[in-house]
Formats: sequence, structure tokens, C-alpha cells
Amino acid sequence: MVTLTKQRVAVALGNQALSSLTNFLYLLFLIRVLTPEAFGLYSIGFAILLGVGAMVHGFFLIQMVTLLPAIPAADQQDFAAGVLVWLLLGLAASSLLIIGAALFAPALAGYIGALAFTISAYAIKEFFIRYFFSTEKGQLRAMLVHFVLALALSGVVWLSPTAFTAVTALVCYGTAHLAAVICGLMTARLPLRHLSPAIMWQVLAKITPGGRWATVSALIYTIRASAHTFIVAAVVGPLGVAQMNAARVLVTPATIFIPTLSNILLPEFSRVAKAEGFAGVLPRARKASTQILLIATVYSVALLLLWPVVQPMLLGANYADAFWVVVLWCLFAMALALRSGFEWGLQALQHFRQISFINLAGAVATVSAVLGFSFVGGVSGAIAGAILGEVLILCLLFMVMSRLKTGGA
Repeated sequence: MVTLTKQRVAVALGNQALSSLTNFLYLLFLIRVLTPEAFGLYSIGFAILLGVGAMVHGFFLIQMVTLLPAIPAADQQDFAAGVLVWLLLGLAASSLLIIGAALFAPALAGYIGALAFTISAYAIKEFFIRYFFSTEKGQLRAMLVHFVLALALSGVVWLSPTAFTAVTALVCYGTAHLAAVICGLMTARLPLRHLSPAIMWQVLAKITPGGRWATVSALIYTIRASAHTFIVAAVVGPLGVAQMNAARVLVTPATIFIPTLSNILLPEFSRVAKAEGFAGVLPRARKASTQILLIATVYSVALLLLWPVVQPMLLGANYADAFWVVVLWCLFAMALALRSGFEWGLQALQHFRQISFINLAGAVATVSAVLGFSFVGGVSGAIAGAILGEVLILCLLFMVMSRLKTGGA
């Protein structure tokens, strides 16, 4: 049983803060140096990166994290090394497919190549972060990887040409992740050279059964989470994507800590579920959601009150009319905050079937609403559609919780 100490919590929060702050500052930098069209193209590429990353996380990383504890300590490094090799092979095949697409769009060859490079570096870096979090005292190594990433990103930005483009932005981000990958490889010291074909096939056999379903869930989540970006890109164009994502960057701190809280609270909820069942999980889930909602609300109100100061300082003249877009993103953040604790509660109770149906329904509703509202309200309509999807998911979570409370399945 894992015991949450103050040191573990502090290191986990430090990791999240360092990673999130690096991304946040880089996005603010890009908002100021890129044209809106270029920032829109970068945002589309970043959405693709996160989608591929979610599927990598589902097939490879979740399986590694959940299977490692049951593997004898002497074999854990071999298993992790096997997962890494299969990940590398998968990324190599995917990169060839992505680069092959450049044959049909020569004008975008540089953009597509930069995207393939950045996706690969990002996914491998995520492998080392998840591996370190799964090992004894590995969180400090994860923090070292994040520190190298931040330092490398600062360096490549400093050395890059002053005329930034979407391709330059992607290459800088990918190069910094490559430096983090090198750090992770040197720190982990996995026995890559000693893997036999037998071990490789054993690893694949272990990760595939759960990996297939986790990848499907990740795909559903990606469709729901990225629908607004791709639909706005198709309906409005890169300028609309730029306005939408530039506004969202300012709202990100309202929910930036949710992934770390998930890492901390989900194991705790799971222990409570085993000891006390639903009766013990519900009040904790309700308390977590309420507290996260309070933080998101306070941040959102402060941001909107300080808008006349924040907007010219952080966004600049290109996004002077983004106030109402920010308001909508604040509502989205509050819906996401309220949902989080209840979703963790269902996960701790291992109601994965219900969660899958909820996510599928949410994805269908989100895509439909974003598509329909985009034609009517453009960027604002797309975000309103995303909010509607979050509200539907929240209502479905409440329905499942109510059934459990009354003794239903």
C-alpha cells in the first residue's frame, strides 16, 4: 500500500508546477511573437500531439504503470525497457506515415516533419516521467527531466531566429523534449541492449489486452477534448483557433493542478473504496470537487476583474476582443473542476464500464454541439458546445452516483 507523505506530495506538486509553468510561459511567448495565423497552426499541431500522446499513454504507459507492481523487482527494468522499445517502434512507424502525408501536401512538408519529430520526442519523454513516478524515489528523477526540459526550451528559444513561425515553434518544443529524453535515458539506465526477442514478445502480450481498451478510451477522450480545435479550424480557420487558444491559455491556471491532484487523491480514494465502499468515497469526492470548483471560480473572477490589465500585458493587440471568449473558457474550467472529484470517485470504485459509456456519450454530444454551434457562433459557439458536453458528462456522473447511493448497479 502506498503511503502519501508530505515529501511525496510536495515533489509531485513541484513536478506539475515546473512542467505546467514551462508550457504556460512558452505559450505566452508564442502568443506575442507569432502571427495569429501561425499561432493557430501551432495550436492545431499541439492538439494533434496531445491526441497521439493520449493514445500512447493508453496503450503503453498506463499498462506499464499498472503492471509494474505485480512484476518481480528483478524483472521490472527489463519490462520497462521492453515497453520503451515497442513505443519506439510504434513511433517510428507512425512518423513514417505522418511524413508520407507530406507527399500529398508539399507546401506543408516542413510543418508535418516538425510535427512528427515533436510528437515522438514528447511521447518518449512522457514514458520516462511515468516510469520514474512508478519507481521508488523516482519523482526526483522526473523533476530533473522537467528541469532539463525547461532549461533546454529556454536555450533553444534564445538561440532561434527572431522571425518565429509555426514550424520554428514546433521544432523548439521538440528539441527541448529531445534533451529531456536524453536526460531520462541516462538517468533510467534501462537494459535496452540485453533484451531478447522472448522478453519483447512477453512484454507485448502483457500490455496488449488492457492497452487495446485503454487506447479506445483515449481516442474517445481525444475526440471530445480536441473537437473544438479541429472543428473551428475547419469552419473558421487558423485565425479562429488562435483566438480560441490564446484566450484559453489565460484560463489554464484555474485547473492546472487537476492532474497532480488525480495522482494524489485517486490512490487515496481507492483505499477508502476498499475499506468503506461507496459511503466513504462519496463525501470525499464531493469535497474534492467543491474545493477544486472554489479555486477555479476564484481564479476566474480575479482574471475577469483584472482583464483591462492582463489583456494588454499578456495577449497584446492581436487579441484585444477576446474578453467574452475568456468568459466562456472560465465557465468551461468551472464545469471541468466540478466533474473531476466525482470522476475520480467512480474510478476508485472501479465502475469503468459506466465511465466508458459516459465518455462516449459526452464525446458524441460535444462533437455534435461544437459542430452545430460553430456555424452559428464561430469561436464562441464552439466553446459553448464544449461546455454543453462537460455539463452532460457532469449530469451523467450525478445520475450514476445517485443510483449507487440508492443501491443500484
